[in-house]
Amino acid sequence: MKTKITRSKDVLALTLAITSGEEGDIVYPSGDLAVSKAPANSRNVLGILAYKDKEGDGTVETNFSREMEVEFDGAVAPGDYVKIGANNPSGEQCYKKWVSGTDAESLRIGLCIKGGADESVGIIVM
Repeated sequence: MKTKITRSKDVLALTLAITSGEEGDIVYPSGDLAVSKAPANSRNVLGILAYKDKEGDGTVETNFSREMEVEFDGAVAPGDYVKIGANNPSGEQCYKKWVSGTDAESLRIGLCIKGGADESVGIIVM
């Protein structure tokens, strides 16, 4: 699967399911296309919950500028940071989980908001 940029803005606003948190709370990815109020010392912050509707969805304003559908090299879960992985057999660029304490900080390029298994398609923000 070829990487596809699905949105690009100076400040990316995402409509996601809200599992916990109120307007103004800092949130993190807690499930596929879902966020929760970030705990103390959270490293995988997505942004600020700007709006929450009665149905449980809301708008999260982020400092990221791109939302991308990508293919994973290994399993990646929502909230995992990602780095560039190996190319797939077709030569397309893939993304894999960035591991704190193992991978250099400079390799961390994005955050997963919809995870998946090896060779599956998910969504990251960069």
